[in-house]
Amino acid sequence: MRDEGRLGPIEWAVAGQPVAGEDVSGDHWVVVDAGGAALVGVIDGLGHGERAAEAAHRAVAVLSERPGQPLDALMQRCHDALTQSRGAAMSLALITYGTDLRAAGAPVGADARSVAAEARGGNGSLGSEARSVNGSLGSEARSLDGPRSALTWLGVGNVRASLVRAVPGGPVSRAAALLHGGVVGYRLPSQLRAQTLTMRPGDLLVMASDGLTDAFADDPPLAQSAGKIAEDILARYNKGTDDALVLAARHRGTPP
Repeated sequence: MRDEGRLGPIEWAVAGQPVAGEDVSGDHWVVVDAGGAALVGVIDGLGHGERAAEAAHRAVAVLSERPGQPLDALMQRCHDALTQSRGAAMSLALITYGTDLRAAGAPVGADARSVAAEARGGNGSLGSEARSVNGSLGSEARSLDGPRSALTWLGVGNVRASLVRAVPGGPVSRAAALLHGGVVGYRLPSQLRAQTLTMRPGDLLVMASDGLTDAFADDPPLAQSAGKIAEDILARYNKGTDDALVLAARHRGTPP
């Protein structure tokens, strides 16, 4: 499975494959225009094969209907729609263009607090990066003074998401989504709390199903296109024991 495209300043791509012996994958993705924002996500239908794929595709259909809704509301709508299915794990991210952390609202958790310091210029290492970025990012992301976006993410189950930033010396995984326990379509936690962070030009959002190892976001080839990044991560970190899918979404600074 391969797909790629661009929404506003976000260059995105997916790469995936079913587990050996299956014709279809229970992992799927959503990338949809949410009106001044991009809704992206990875859905992992429980198990594999046709029934897992059916659950994942049902969730994609629900998410595509009203992509601008708050993430907790979207998760609840998917839960209601998947009650007669196998259920799914999923992580969603809403990238709101041209909106930084202060405009998007207060973040949740230690990772987000570190980003709040960054937004105020309080973190020295990230502040220096804002003035000078690794040349491998390309001309469109060489300056991090361009328009920022607000990244809001929410996960239920074991679809992982990381925000990666390049600094001199190599990429650094800056933050990871807080995942809630549960199964969409079977059991949701009583409270779903999304986190909001700032996404700068050059930042890379990577989302992966549990068919990839935990090291999936350790060292993506940031000099490459989103398509090449997704393919590289799949090739290097695919466990080979389950359906596998990775979504890469790169902030390119300004729309094409």
